[in-house]
Amino acid sequence: MSADPLAGLESSHQGIEARLATLEKLAAHLTARQPDGIAKVIARDVVRYFDGEVARHHADEDGDLKRRWQRLREKLHAVVAGASPAFDEDEIVRFAWIYRRHIERETRLVLPFAREVLPPPE
Repeated sequence: MSADPLAGLESSHQGIEARLATLEKLAAHLTARQPDGIAKVIARDVVRYFDGEVARHHADEDGDLKRRWQRLREKLHAVVAGASPAFDEDEIVRFAWIYRRHIERETRLVLPFAREVLPPPE
């Protein structure tokens, strides 16, 4: 973890944004074809990232976001296994939109407040 926890949070947000963009591309990919090797690798990476880094970051936060992730996670596991789950591209777009709003609120409200009240990192 970074010596500056707020910089770590900003870095985490950048990683989440990158995975959300990848997830949206995967949705478009899967609406046009069956899961292939590329789709399996991407789905595995997205699940690993959100179940690892992001799960720790949001352990006690947004319940709606967690529920949406659990539903989406099941479908991504099916892709990894080579199945063709009924992907709803709108579901992925909505998940990404909600997540981006979550990041935007933290960036706009939480980070400035934390910088104001917390001592600078050593």
